[in-house]
Amino acid sequence: MKILGLDVSSNSTGWNVIETVPSEKLVGYGIIRSDSSMGPTQRLYFQGNELKKVIDKYCPDEIGIEETVLVRGPKIMRILARFSGVALFQSYSFRKKEIHCFEPSAWKKTLGIGGNAVKAEVQLAICSRFSLMTEKQIEDYKKVFVEIEAKVATSKAESKLLKLNRKAVNKKVKEIEKEYTKASTDIYSDCGINNDIADSIAISIAVFEKLKNEKK
Repeated sequence: MKILGLDVSSNSTGWNVIETVPSEKLVGYGIIRSDSSMGPTQRLYFQGNELKKVIDKYCPDEIGIEETVLVRGPKIMRILARFSGVALFQSYSFRKKEIHCFEPSAWKKTLGIGGNAVKAEVQLAICSRFSLMTEKQIEDYKKVFVEIEAKVATSKAESKLLKLNRKAVNKKVKEIEKEYTKASTDIYSDCGINNDIADSIAISIAVFEKLKNEKK
């Protein structure tokens, strides 16, 4: 069985295909990225065409997509909903089957990581699952994450002692958490899996796990 996973956005949509028989294998992945010079409707048209090419090439048996969630206000949500609509249309047009939709907390759960896991943690979980980096690289990144968490905890404790207001605390924490962004970029350079692709792979895994559970 082949599963296509999609992490849809208005700028860069991550996609991947995994095969589940005889064993779980990552057979293809990439990013659909529109040109900044395109107008809003043209970008929708472009994404639909590019996604159709991926679907026609791999002929997936099942397709999963991330549910549209409210993250940065209604305007952004409307834009994301339009792009998700295009993806759902192309996906359903291929096999006339219902598309599996997952909220981020649901597909993260299938990786064994918390719903608040950052993008770099998702990337590392995918790299570990499919052996996309050496064990030493993976362990080194895990140490980096532990160090960042320790810095965040220390910063919050110090802020509490200094009786800083919430705005000041959040600013300090966000400065530290920028190190996650660097780690995400480093992982991408090490194995070619950026956060968009990693999320899409996690969605494919969520589809697989859902189908397994339905057979029980």
